[in-house]
Amino acid sequence: MKKKLVLLSGVATLALFLAVTGCRKSDNLYFGTVSFWNIDIPDEDIVVTVDGRYTETITAAINPAYCNDYNTANFYLPEGYHSYYAESVGRRHVIWSNDFLVSGDCKLLELYR
Repeated sequence: MKKKLVLLSGVATLALFLAVTGCRKSDNLYFGTVSFWNIDIPDEDIVVTVDGRYTETITAAINPAYCNDYNTANFYLPEGYHSYYAESVGRRHVIWSNDFLVSGDCKLLELYR
């Protein structure tokens, strides 16, 4: 019984470490933040979808100073290649799509036309 308690204690410690650091998983995957932004279309929301399943909305046109800035679409993703599809919601109806690489802590991606 003591072995089970020690094992659970070790698992709990590892889970706490991973939750606090936020940069690593037990399978050695690293993560980074990607922030999408736009300055060209000030009066329309832009819906950004990454990998066909994660969705965030840009609600104002800004030029951010850092990742997770106000009114950016932010995603926390594992390192590697990902794809995005973005669409403005309004009369202009602009569409963007492309691939990008997550390879560090922060990546700012501008949606420009």
